Amino acid sequence: MMKEVDVQAILAQLSTEEKVALLHGTGMDIAVNIGSIKGRVPGAGGETFAIDRLGVPATILCDGPAGVRIDATRPDTDKTFYTTAFPCESALASTWDRDLAFKMGQAMGNESLEDG
Repeated sequence: MMKEVDVQAILAQLSTEEKVALLHGTGMDIAVNIGSIKGRVPGAGGETFAIDRLGVPATILCDGPAGVRIDATRPDTDKTFYTTAFPCESALASTWDRDLAFKMGQAMGNESLEDG
């Protein structure tokens, strides 16, 4: 289970350089990151920098449609794994429905936890 953190307190402690690094990210070499690389999310387009002094881990990012990207098949099981094809963020934003956006974020997070 993830622990609850005070995001505002962490943001207040970040230097300008650290904020820029989080927005810029790393690993945007598409030839290296696209596909199934051991230990990486299939289709990952990059990741953020870790801010070790504040306990902020690197986060793997995807560059495609909304939803959780997982391998549909896995070693040692015949089971097939699926995820929801959520609307893209641009379509969601056009609704101006903050409650809907929050609920979609919760659903994506829940799928991520369930899929490991």
